Amino acid sequence: MAQAHRAQVMRNSLQLRAALAVAPDGDACLAELQGIACLYDEPADRGDYFVQFAKGCFDISAPVRFRLDHEAALDVGGTDTGELKLFDNFDGLRFVLRLPDTKMGRRAWREFQAGVRGMSVGAKIEDEEIRETRAGEQISTVYHAVVREISLVEYPGIAGCRAELIEPGVKREDEITPVERLLRACTCEAERRFWTERALEFGYALP
Repeated sequence: MAQAHRAQVMRNSLQLRAALAVAPDGDACLAELQGIACLYDEPADRGDYFVQFAKGCFDISAPVRFRLDHEAALDVGGTDTGELKLFDNFDGLRFVLRLPDTKMGRRAWREFQAGVRGMSVGAKIEDEEIRETRAGEQISTVYHAVVREISLVEYPGIAGCRAELIEPGVKREDEITPVERLLRACTCEAERRFWTERALEFGYALP
């Protein structure tokens, strides 16, 4: 009975991997995740002070890694090795991740399946302004930060920073066109109309 059970578990595992994934470039992977690593202009409580990231503050020109709990030993993949893509969006830093069929990839997949969905950014802050609120609390506004890594965490500093599974019917971050991102960033109908007209003028397809 135990041997039959183990055989069934093995068959289920193989079927799951086959169903879950072939990445766009043809390499097998466990699954694909996407989400928002950090929201702009949303304060995060650091205990004795708050920190918020200004729109467009992130420098993602250097290699960025995807980790678990900001631990270098729990490295899953990165922009320099092809598993991770980053997108500086109007509302924050977004990502798409191919979970590789490796020891760390499998661990990340297990943690995600167990309900660990929070995201957090590890960055070197190079320009910030610290001020004190009327309530006597200190808040740091970051204007430039070099992103080193983003991490899957159980408790994100900013509640809206989460990862999700890319399933059929889900809009992929890496399929959103620059024009669509621009139009999403518009704060009023007049601004949206202006950029729509400019896009049409230069022959760009509208979403």
